[in-house]
Amino acid sequence: MWVSGGVLSNLQVDDVLADTGPLAIGAVTLNIFAWTEDNPTLRIEHRNALNTLTLHDLRFSPATAQMQGGFQIQMLMVLLLNERVRVLVEDPGASTSRTQVTIQSLV
Repeated sequence: MWVSGGVLSNLQVDDVLADTGPLAIGAVTLNIFAWTEDNPTLRIEHRNALNTLTLHDLRFSPATAQMQGGFQIQMLMVLLLNERVRVLVEDPGASTSRTQVTIQSLV
């Protein structure tokens, strides 16, 4: 699986940049890649099966990751049926910057 919301600009708080959709039950390894021209703060969320509750979250700023605007994180997760992972905007930074996030499953 490989999902992305594409290259987006004019970011707003809580814009969804990438969403896996419902996932199968079991262990999954996810690679999350983020690229940006500015320094927004993004949020990775592990969501419940109904997509109504955040079970865990992690905030990060891709441009501060010493990768010239890029960031990569690998996460091993154990999921229940139909849980999902998504990446949202926590703080948009400069409104005109372009940002792209992709989520890749290694299983």
